[in-house]
Amino acid sequence: MKRIGSEIVIEPEDIIQGDLIQDYLNELDAITQQLIYARNNLIIMRKIGYFPHHLFTRDHTFWSLIQKALFESTVMLLTKVVSGTEKISLPNLKNKMFDTRAYKRTDTDIVEQAWDEFQKRIKLAKFGDINILQQRLRNIRNNHLAHLDRDIYVQKQPMKPDEVNHMTIDELDQVVDIAKKLFDILCLNVYRQLEFWDYGRPDQPIDVDELLQHVAETSFWFAEPVSEHIDKEYAKLSDEDKAIIDEWRAKLA
Repeated sequence: MKRIGSEIVIEPEDIIQGDLIQDYLNELDAITQQLIYARNNLIIMRKIGYFPHHLFTRDHTFWSLIQKALFESTVMLLTKVVSGTEKISLPNLKNKMFDTRAYKRTDTDIVEQAWDEFQKRIKLAKFGDINILQQRLRNIRNNHLAHLDRDIYVQKQPMKPDEVNHMTIDELDQVVDIAKKLFDILCLNVYRQLEFWDYGRPDQPIDVDELLQHVAETSFWFAEPVSEHIDKEYAKLSDEDKAIIDEWRAKLA
């Protein structure tokens, strides 16, 4: 343990048994990958969702399937990370760090000040909000993805609010944010990069931006030369859609 200014920096060896530190690090690595994939899925989903498909694509099937696949993948990834106490997950890792039969050093060996600080951070984090979201993730996973619930799909019984097969991108983002807070605490002083390089930076276009730009560029509205027919169709658009076309014309000029 060390101090940087007023901050207490907890090292893994302060509270984790020495011969189990590598196992602890391996668990962090496994969870890191799941959170990176979930985060990047959500970045791509937002970009596809914001794109004006109704103006630039005649058939939305491909992009709808991409969104569906990313949504289902994200639900599965986050369900693994935030629920369950037997497999590798954040709750399981937290429990093992409190258990001398698992990762925790014995009371006689542990660095007391580091342990007290770790417990305080866990208590202050207030992870209660994740419980409702956990249940919704599990229900989507169990009733709609890993299995198809007979009552819902065959008997056509009305779904209870917590049985619906969808969560918004904002709700999934909320799960990632809560998971990342707990993850950061459990990492102690072990740095884990939760970004895929600079993927998704506001000032840095990514691969999906280039794909969507190509869709816009090759659409009806940007055919060369601009014909009378295009002008007539443009005149029929709503003011909102005209503004979107104008914005893309400026962007691609």
